[in-house]
Amino acid sequence: MALTKILAVDDEPFNLEIIEEILEELDFELQVATSGPECLNMVEGYMPQVILLDVSMPQMNGYEVCKALKANPNTAHIIVMFVSARGTVEERMEGYSVGAEDYIVKPFGHDELKSKLKNLNQVLVEKQSLEKQVEDATSTAFNAMANSSEMGQIVNYV
Repeated sequence: MALTKILAVDDEPFNLEIIEEILEELDFELQVATSGPECLNMVEGYMPQVILLDVSMPQMNGYEVCKALKANPNTAHIIVMFVSARGTVEERMEGYSVGAEDYIVKPFGHDELKSKLKNLNQVLVEKQSLEKQVEDATSTAFNAMANSSEMGQIVNYV
């Protein structure tokens, strides 16, 4: 599963336009939400691999959204990357403490975001490969145990 789906969440349309522009040249599918509640309403239907999440939003801030995502077993695996103007060490640490995997401070370099997303894509591809290898190894082990059991029954019969 390569990184194909990204959900960007920001209450400022200009910020969403910048993200759309940056990701335009990359082969990622992008959806946008303009609030925390909108994000939570659409996330399970869209199932992005990464959520780019602003912190400062009305109704529900990004920290609250991240907590809700990580508390839900259906969405806990989604990578959350805060993209916020709040850049003090305390604010970044708060982001990590609620479950975010990364934090980029606005204004950020376009190449920085692209590089981070490309790296995440590679990690997800490798994770998928490892999961497939584990699945194959487990299947092989179960088949070997089943065959061994059958052989034991044949030996006992003879």
